[in-house]
Amino acid sequence: MLVLRMKTLCIFCHVASWRGHEGKAWGSFLGTSAYNLILDRNNLTLWAEIRDIQVLSHVATGGYVCHCGWNSIVESVVNGVPLIAWPLFAEQKLNAALVSDDLKVALRPKCNDQAIVGRQEIAKVVKSLMQSEEGEAIHHRMNALKIAASQALQEQYGSSTGTLSKFAVKCKSFTKNE
Repeated sequence: MLVLRMKTLCIFCHVASWRGHEGKAWGSFLGTSAYNLILDRNNLTLWAEIRDIQVLSHVATGGYVCHCGWNSIVESVVNGVPLIAWPLFAEQKLNAALVSDDLKVALRPKCNDQAIVGRQEIAKVVKSLMQSEEGEAIHHRMNALKIAASQALQEQYGSSTGTLSKFAVKCKSFTKNE
């Protein structure tokens, strides 16, 4: 997950989970000196081995580069954090289309001729999200979506809470009839 801040770029790195490297942090693969050099030269801040929700709920988080899994989208909406949608496979492409084309709370980087998203394209999209009028509009729409999500989750009158409660009652009635 890549998380953007207003003044510096902040990278949140998932703990590596591929075979043979479970539980090792990103920096352990680069070596300490190379790792620190990358961070120092690029004015990057690294938040490693913390939960996504802690980063997304932080006041300094201005954007979120994600692959558009549904959980990431929901966490982003609940926290009002606009997205840079970079889907890889499965339902992620459909989710990316929803947040970028329909809801308009995300930007999507474009692939080059070799179907690769280059660093210049990422930089362009990040700059657009953080500094352009389009980015400002995306932030406003995401904030409106955050308010709607908050209202839907209200304990007494929220639509999601009410629907889930009705479903639980229906499930309970099935178990009584057995």
